[in-house]
Amino acid sequence: MPSHIRASWRNSGKKNDVAILLWPAKSPDLNPIENMWSYLDNKVRDRRPQPTTLKELDVALLEEWAEITASTCVKFCLSIKDRMILVRKKHGGAINY
Repeated sequence: MPSHIRASWRNSGKKNDVAILLWPAKSPDLNPIENMWSYLDNKVRDRRPQPTTLKELDVALLEEWAEITASTCVKFCLSIKDRMILVRKKHGGAINY
C-alpha cells in the first residue's frame, strides 16, 4: 500500500477511535485462518484417491471443511498467543509454526 494511503488510513482510524495494530515488516501472517487453510490442504492431499478434476476438488474441499470440528478451530485461535511470542522473539521474522 502506498505510504500516502497508509497515512490517510491511519489518520482516519485515529479520528474514529480505531485501534491500529502495527505489524513488523517481516512478520508472518498471524491470522488463524492461515492455519486452517493449511490444515484443509493437508486433509485433501491425504485423500485416496486424490481429486483429479475441479469438480472432485470442490467436493473434497466441501467434505473436508464439513469435518472440521469446533475444537480444531479453538486450537488454532488459542495458538495465537504462542505465535505472537515467537514472532516478538524473532523481531518480526518468520517462525516455524
